[in-house]
Amino acid sequence: MPYVTVTRIAALVIDRRGAFGEVHVDWLSGQAVQDRPSGYRQGSLSPVSDSITIPNGQDSASFLVQVQLSASRYEPEVFAVHLPREPVTPNVDGGARLIADRSVTLIEPFGVIQFGPDSRNVYQTEPGTGTIEVRLLPNTLCD
Repeated sequence: MPYVTVTRIAALVIDRRGAFGEVHVDWLSGQAVQDRPSGYRQGSLSPVSDSITIPNGQDSASFLVQVQLSASRYEPEVFAVHLPREPVTPNVDGGARLIADRSVTLIEPFGVIQFGPDSRNVYQTEPGTGTIEVRLLPNTLCD
């Protein structure tokens, strides 16, 4: 089978509490081997690392990564971005801190969808109009 790569773009947002002072946040692609789900290999993102600045007065900033899916691989891939260290806050006493369980995010390159809770058991009688809700589930893994 020839090597085929499908490329997708993921937009990620870093939020902060408060808006005083400039905050510099480093990020890296991937996650620790012990945190990776069993049977999954680390997927490829581009760029593999960078930093982002949240300016004074703003409570968030976003950045883009390119997810590179490999069609020639035989094991599922997991895509993640993590914040490896505390943010840098020049000219602000006390600085910024990471929330322990919010320093890693998984990227689902296809987006996982499911029917909404009110759309799982739909019964329609004639005449009438039915509505079905479909939701995208973030941060999920699928084969």
